[in-house]
Amino acid sequence: MRALVPLLALALAGCGVYSTKPVPAIAEPPAGKKRLFVVVVDDGWSSAARLAGELEWAGFEPEVVPDAGAVPADAPLAALPTEPAGDSPGCDWSLLLYLPGPLTLGVIPWHDCYELGHRLDVRRTPGAPVQHVDTRYGVDTWHGWLVLPLALFPQWSISSPPGFDYERERRALRAAVLEALR
Repeated sequence: MRALVPLLALALAGCGVYSTKPVPAIAEPPAGKKRLFVVVVDDGWSSAARLAGELEWAGFEPEVVPDAGAVPADAPLAALPTEPAGDSPGCDWSLLLYLPGPLTLGVIPWHDCYELGHRLDVRRTPGAPVQHVDTRYGVDTWHGWLVLPLALFPQWSISSPPGFDYERERRALRAAVLEALR
């Protein structure tokens, strides 16, 4: 019986509620494949490969190249931004609201934010100006023992908010990149 107490504490600490604020709307992007070169930044081959995978998942035909000099003069290219990113829009994350919860195994609820979306730089050609693409947004969550009553309020739910899915992420990335390349 005593062995069940820590398991129950851990299970209850995993209870969570999500904010139901609407996720940003996106237009349906056009179909069809578009070739896009992914440039390696600061020897980040694995990051460039991950970005290429995300772009392929979104319906592009990516090709990873070592630098912008390897891209044909009339071809579009993408790269991860070199400047650091701030918090996703919609995320109001604070260490003071996060730290007590895990330390007390959920007795004190903790705030978190799921960050979704993508952030990259796109250019129509190697000589064109950089277009910043940022489809990121955040979904606020609270976790712990005492958060389930929060789901009774209209802005909170024990299930994910509407539109909170990976198909939406694919469409948003494709639409934003195609818009930047226009």
